[in-house]
Amino acid sequence: MTTQHATAFLLLSYLVLPSVSMTQFRGLNCVEFESGHAYLRVDTSVWCDTESDDYNALLGADVPLIILYQSIPILYAVLLFKSRRRLDPGFRNELAARRKRGRDKALAPLRFLFEDYVCGQWGFEIFDMWRRIAMVGLLPFAPLDQRPIIGCGLAAMSLSVFQEVQPYHDPATNALAVAAQVSQGHWQRTLHSISLRSPSTCISFPLQTPLTHTCAPTVAALHHLLRRLPPCERHS
Repeated sequence: MTTQHATAFLLLSYLVLPSVSMTQFRGLNCVEFESGHAYLRVDTSVWCDTESDDYNALLGADVPLIILYQSIPILYAVLLFKSRRRLDPGFRNELAARRKRGRDKALAPLRFLFEDYVCGQWGFEIFDMWRRIAMVGLLPFAPLDQRPIIGCGLAAMSLSVFQEVQPYHDPATNALAVAAQVSQGHWQRTLHSISLRSPSTCISFPLQTPLTHTCAPTVAALHHLLRRLPPCERHS
């Protein structure tokens, strides 16, 4: 029963972490108006100033929760690290190693964190989790005119990691992960096409900029270049 409870707790925290993180970070995302005053982006009735009782109450509740929830991936990392020898038995045959890992009942509560990965990449889910949190939670803090280049940079970094590491044991999943990173450039452009108007100017952000047109092709070109490089050159 204890194992079942541990599995349920870890799995539930894993499922809600990205969406909860996005909501929590919104509580810190303020925008400055022409008057010089800053207000909460999702609720402009809240004045972002230490003199505001509403804002102080929000910070008092939001900041501890952010610290609590962002420590969850650290908990995952610690639990995985303590079981690293079980997670990677060290067999030369990857299939045999995964079979031994799959039969280990002690790893059952953590199985959702590593089951899709090769034995040598047992901790990759921690990186991927923080990558997703950065995209949905931290990117909105960037200035509106800089979000495309920051998002494009994150997509290019993720593309390089997924292309080089190939963390999944299923080749089709690796290909899908790489394709998802390539599509991040297109996602950035779509995100800006539905973004809210700038409260400080009441003018829509100029979406058709050279940056929004070149972000996706840049990531796609990087993908093409990485595919053409021999393995020895990729890792040099």
